[in-house]
Amino acid sequence: MRSNMLISLILLTAGMFSGHLLFSQELTYPFAESSLSGQVSSENEEPLEGVLVRAKREGTNMALIVASDAQGQYRFPKLAPGRYAVEIARADGLEPSREMTDIQDGRANRVDFTLGPAKEMDQQITSVDWLRSLPGTPEQIDLISNNCMHCHTGTPQNFRFDKENWVKIVRMMRGVRIHGAEWGAITHGVYPGARPNRDSPTWEEENLLIADFLAKVRGPEPLDLSDAKILPRPTGRSTRVMFTEYEIPYPNAELHDIEVDRYGMVWWSDWRWPYLGMLNPETGEMKYWESPAPEGKPEVHPGGQEISFDKDENPWTPHAWSGGLLKFDRKTEEFSSFMFPDRNPRRFLSLGTDPGRNRIWFHTDDYYGTYYSGFFEPDKALGKWTLYELPFKPGKRNTGVYGDVTDSQGNRYLMKHRDSDIDRIDVETEELTRYPTPTPNAFPRRGDYDSQDRLWFAEYNADQIAMLDPDTGKITEYEIPVPMAMPYGIGVDRNTDLVWVVLYRNDRLVVLDPKSGELLQYMLPERHVMARSPRAAPNSTADHSILWLGTLPKYGNGKLIKIEAW
Repeated sequence: MRSNMLISLILLTAGMFSGHLLFSQELTYPFAESSLSGQVSSENEEPLEGVLVRAKREGTNMALIVASDAQGQYRFPKLAPGRYAVEIARADGLEPSREMTDIQDGRANRVDFTLGPAKEMDQQITSVDWLRSLPGTPEQIDLISNNCMHCHTGTPQNFRFDKENWVKIVRMMRGVRIHGAEWGAITHGVYPGARPNRDSPTWEEENLLIADFLAKVRGPEPLDLSDAKILPRPTGRSTRVMFTEYEIPYPNAELHDIEVDRYGMVWWSDWRWPYLGMLNPETGEMKYWESPAPEGKPEVHPGGQEISFDKDENPWTPHAWSGGLLKFDRKTEEFSSFMFPDRNPRRFLSLGTDPGRNRIWFHTDDYYGTYYSGFFEPDKALGKWTLYELPFKPGKRNTGVYGDVTDSQGNRYLMKHRDSDIDRIDVETEELTRYPTPTPNAFPRRGDYDSQDRLWFAEYNADQIAMLDPDTGKITEYEIPVPMAMPYGIGVDRNTDLVWVVLYRNDRLVVLDPKSGELLQYMLPERHVMARSPRAAPNSTADHSILWLGTLPKYGNGKLIKIEAW
């Protein structure tokens, strides 16, 4: 065990909000008191609904965002005195605006905005809006969508090159594998004997096709997007929302996953840096610690992913790129590392805990096609590893697990995107049961369980939310009526069983009420934030939903975002 290094301890300015960090527990919508409000209108003096407005006090690392209503009016809670930047956080397709105002105690301030079309349209729309607005055939659009924007949302929108330079970038991006045994290794299929991608006979032809189209839509000359196909802003109940942003206190933060413990503390992992962090929402205190490098094994690359808690509410996270588990003792603030026995290059991208048995479930692969699910028991002598090699479907090169869930009973679920099915390992019998998705090639990924221990998961390729009832073995699918929805991660509020889903490329959040089938959507306060799985707060209720997101933004620093909806 190595002692951790406390990197930073900062105190967010709790005084930004008068009387409490945010507001009293009795607050209802609309706010009883407000010190800042205004009107958002078009150049034709029409009210604009669903525009997100941000207020940030100078000298703080917090910001508050609210939405304009059907009359174009927005309203913040009572704010502490100080100088504030008040700006349009998000109004897709419209030119943003920013004003400074001084808020004094007991005096109401007003800041109005008149918005016209965006001057640089491709900078004020989402990746989905941009793709839907490009001139070209569906095949050309798919070239960009499938090759450039599944992971790099928003990136091509922010650069301009001619064909000669685009092809250099395309060759590099398609020829280098960053999530491998060595970052920057030549791409190859994840099975023994596979040859590098660049040895494919169509390799250069595909590169030139992609570069040619990119040079037309993001070349030296701007593309006319005045008639861009922009998704409409949410209206009605979807404007009854407030976001609180907490800036991460170190540079280049890339939050991959978050989790909320039973005390309401919000924990984050960083997949770029060896940091584990915690926010206390009641006081605004943020801490983060540097985790030790794996002992006796060279680190491929630092960073973790999913977080889960053991019986003592200590957080665990994986050594994502080097094959091990990391425990943080919340009392002593020290780390312990437990490395996979074979010490070979392998990934631990996900984990889940079974507190009742003090087991740490994980999924791992060796980069070349051997996949295991298993659990680690730290209470056993030297720590005990139990492994299950996952079976393959005929004709499939690997299982491709992309998300796992451990339910309240300790049963294990694996979302297998390549096989398009769910594997369930029964905690008592150790029996593995496979459930294929009703929609072929649905690409199941990241999920959560509800109060009835039903599994909810995203179907990325099918633009659907799905639920597996283990009692009946039936999977029920719910369509998300948003173009290119591509749901990434799911979080279930087990106080209400509302199902929250991040639409990765739309930069939106949707919520499904399983009882009524009603689905609402909310715009996130920024574009290209690359948020993963939402997590509900323990004090969330049906009338006042409270959940959290972490962001891995394409531009700027990572943030924790608190979402409150009425």
